[in-house]
Amino acid sequence: MKKSKILLVLVIVFILASIAVFFLFRGENDKIKEDLAESGYGDFTQIIGDKVMAQKMRETEISQDIEKRDVLGIQRGIMMSESIFTHKASLADVSGGKATGIAMSGYNDGAYTLSASFAGLIEPQNGDYYEGWIVKQEPFEFLSTGRVEKLGGVYSNLYKSQTDLMEYSFYVLTIEPNDMDPAPGVHILEGNLIKK
Repeated sequence: MKKSKILLVLVIVFILASIAVFFLFRGENDKIKEDLAESGYGDFTQIIGDKVMAQKMRETEISQDIEKRDVLGIQRGIMMSESIFTHKASLADVSGGKATGIAMSGYNDGAYTLSASFAGLIEPQNGDYYEGWIVKQEPFEFLSTGRVEKLGGVYSNLYKSQTDLMEYSFYVLTIEPNDMDPAPGVHILEGNLIKK
């Protein structure tokens, strides 16, 4: 009985933290788009929505290091606070939709932690699901951060590894068909994890 109360409290804390992160950073996506437009870069989705990278991810062998895929669960409790995150990404919708998101990462005390929250995602159909990915540009590699979970109406992706993955400085959210193909699916949100 006591464990179930603790679990319930942890779930509530996680939901409230996800909602707070979403509202705190909600307007940053538009600010980034405005800044890029003013700096002469043109269409934001053509910069972030790199079709070459998406193709490269589809064609590259996926790293199967299971130790790197130690996904955090609610049962472990919410042991993350914003102070452990040193990098942040405002995630832009590259699929033509209106979804947004924030991803944060950090490596502290021998642990890499990533937390991403999303808003405006459509409900997946026919067994499809959302999956997170982190990408390293040179040499090109990417890792799955696991299936996105929906708790209390909020989509989030929590990931932890004992390996320092800070070189994986690009976050991608994909929609995956339930077809057992491990290759990344259609890119929905993308963003560069930049030191705060």
